[in-house]
Amino acid sequence: MEDLLIIGGGPAGYAAALRAAQLGLKSILIEKDRPGGTCLNRGCIPTKALIKSALLYEQMADLASFGINTAEYTLDFTKVQERKARVTEDLVKGIEMLLEKKGVITVKGTATFLDSQRVQVLTEEGAEVLEAKNILIATGSKAFDPPIPGMDLPGVIGSDEILNIDHVPKRLFVSGASVIGLEFASIFLAFGSEVHVSGRTFLKREDAEIQRRLQNLLRRKGMKFHLGGRLQRIEQREDGLEVYFEGKKGEESVIVDSVLMSAGRIANMDGLDLKAAGVEFDNKGIHVNEFLETSAPGVYAAGDVIGGEMLAHVATHEALYIVGRIAGEEGPIDYRAVPACTFTIPELASVGMTEEEVKSEGLPYKSAKFPFIAASKAQCDGSTDGFVKVLTSEEGKILGVHILGAGASELIAEATLAIAHDMSAEDLYETIHAHPTLPEALSEAVMATQGLAIHQL
Repeated sequence: MEDLLIIGGGPAGYAAALRAAQLGLKSILIEKDRPGGTCLNRGCIPTKALIKSALLYEQMADLASFGINTAEYTLDFTKVQERKARVTEDLVKGIEMLLEKKGVITVKGTATFLDSQRVQVLTEEGAEVLEAKNILIATGSKAFDPPIPGMDLPGVIGSDEILNIDHVPKRLFVSGASVIGLEFASIFLAFGSEVHVSGRTFLKREDAEIQRRLQNLLRRKGMKFHLGGRLQRIEQREDGLEVYFEGKKGEESVIVDSVLMSAGRIANMDGLDLKAAGVEFDNKGIHVNEFLETSAPGVYAAGDVIGGEMLAHVATHEALYIVGRIAGEEGPIDYRAVPACTFTIPELASVGMTEEEVKSEGLPYKSAKFPFIAASKAQCDGSTDGFVKVLTSEEGKILGVHILGAGASELIAEATLAIAHDMSAEDLYETIHAHPTLPEALSEAVMATQGLAIHQL
């Protein structure tokens, strides 16, 4: 009998398999497609490859200000897609090689529980039964869109389809001002699409000030927002698709060429037969305790399938924790500092509490910002949009950091470390930051909470 059976080869599953190999545990990884899951094959990685191309294309328009004269330039979207596919393929092959070199047994197929220690796996060769002392469910999530009349019309697509689209739509409607929706909206806006975005909310988990500023920046770039109401229906017209939605003055509509449905994602529990294993769940996902163990002893779950923060890095962290626990490590998992990044143009990143959360808990606090326009490196780079916002307790403990601007996803790492280790504002700003660099903006923002910022009036 194996020590660990892993269902799903995404960021949680393959990480668990590799850690199990490191710790000398015998494991089997079941994956119906290729390792990497949605994140690597159809999500985080391919979209970031597209974002890079989109950002470079957008920056081309401003090269003259840097003293670089280009008579003309064009977009070869076929090569953009080829590069995205190459980046994704290289990374998938890298994970496949790691699994092979570490001696991880992988089975390509779909798993269904027979009981809490046995699963039936359906492969191309037939069905086989696998047994293990412990089982990790890491089946991730799947796209969810509420049924809307007209969703089956040609030109109405999901995130998988738009990743492989062979052209840049002249007019694109994005249903859902979510992370996924806004990233694709930014990509195609940069490539030249007329972009409309609808949604009941706008990045609802982010700090309200960040929401407002990002929305304003995207509007300045030409993105059109229709927020506050639901998508009603889609109808075919001679000149495109007419999309109807709730507007400020009642029902409104626009005509576009393509509609991206990106309302959100839900836990993927398809075909698992969790009841056979005695695993409790609801429509939000599988129920787990503080040790990520389900209601069935020895059966664990990690990542998107348990709901909560649907982030690849959280899934990986949870999986490594579970394997460590199986190997004998103690203690509950620590979620105090979970960074989140949204790769719009410009990007944003956050960790810790929002200002609204601090207020709702009635905590005395200090809030300060430092604009990138006052940062030397941002001026050199020509990327001055945005700011760093820091929230601390009255005693100076860092409660939350929110960053909008170029490099936000890299800058958030220092802030995450600070919150994870209960650092104070003084701890951070007394650390010497290299000059000229973007992290100086974080240091200045932290100093500003104490009224000590140097480069700010």
